[in-house]
Amino acid sequence: MEALTARMRLALELLRDAQNLLAAGSLRSAMSRSYYAAYHACVDALERLGFAPQHFRRRDGLPATRWEHGIVRAVFHRVFVVERQLIEWRLGVALILLYQGRIDADYLPDVEITFERANAMVALAEELITNIQRMVV
Repeated sequence: MEALTARMRLALELLRDAQNLLAAGSLRSAMSRSYYAAYHACVDALERLGFAPQHFRRRDGLPATRWEHGIVRAVFHRVFVVERQLIEWRLGVALILLYQGRIDADYLPDVEITFERANAMVALAEELITNIQRMVV
């Protein structure tokens, strides 16, 4: 079995954090950590294929210097769902759903975060990460 990259180790650490936060009742933080866990796993998958941020353009048209969230969401979906068909559509949009959950949790105090929603987000991140780890890239 291939050794985990530093980025995938980070993804798994953040997923464990999300699970622990959920169990402790910190629903907003669990949702936020779930997104970042999935984000890092998606970046890991892209990097394993040889992609780097500078292969893409930022919103202002300049070359990216880091993995911007919008780039990761769009490119992961295009590469792994549409082009290579390695991830099913439902999981291909998971990062988008997790991102919206993070925005709600981190920035919108009037949005109620239920245990059921936070639990679903943690489970979705876990499923996406598991599928990324299973992929042969």
